[in-house]
Amino acid sequence: MRQRGHAFSPLGEAKKIEIQDHQLLLTTDWAELCIRIQGPDVIRLRAGEKNVEWLDEADYALLPTQSNANPDGQWVESGGMISYLSTNFSLEVQLNPVSIRLMNSRGTLLSSDAEDLGIGRIGQQWYYFRNLPQEERNVGLGEKTGYTLRRGKRFVHWNTDAFMYGTEADPLYVSTPFFMGVLEDGTYGLFLNSYARTVFDFGAGDAHHSCVQNEGGGLDVCFMVGDSPAEVLKSYVGLTGRA
Repeated sequence: MRQRGHAFSPLGEAKKIEIQDHQLLLTTDWAELCIRIQGPDVIRLRAGEKNVEWLDEADYALLPTQSNANPDGQWVESGGMISYLSTNFSLEVQLNPVSIRLMNSRGTLLSSDAEDLGIGRIGQQWYYFRNLPQEERNVGLGEKTGYTLRRGKRFVHWNTDAFMYGTEADPLYVSTPFFMGVLEDGTYGLFLNSYARTVFDFGAGDAHHSCVQNEGGGLDVCFMVGDSPAEVLKSYVGLTGRA
């Protein structure tokens, strides 16, 4: 995959591993990935360039109370993988190359990184490619035109004064970078924490993959796990607050 002369650079192999409480920090040849368990059903992934002080940046979109939530799981190392096992979910992090799988308490696979892709960048734009199961239904993103089910479509978030917009217009006035993936035996939510121009692709470019794209520096994604969309929405409100 290339863009304007730049090839896609995945995270690659984890060369350094640091575990502290409910946080895992992986360092590759050129990047860092921080995985923090924010609460009983919230997982936060932050990726950025190596040796750049981005982990301590202020979080204006997230409630400060989330950092005080009490997860109930623990990290377990086994061979080339590190897992986080808790009551509500399990998270598997492959180390070479870095790849992530998220399951609910019943073992249902909710999210998995696309092979040879996953988290990475092209130039200064960051991407997160994940597998898109045939059964998955995607809803969310706030005020958008078109059908409620987003699969097969691509959407841009960049607040725009779109006066008298048509049925296919995008972007619109408000950016809500949150959606849900609804499967037969579980639901997850994904919130992209960014103030830059972002893109959400639900199989429009490749029917087997979904992708979130951030045109700012780095990638900051929060996953929420629940048995139903209602449970995921409750976690989302707890993460970002009510309007």
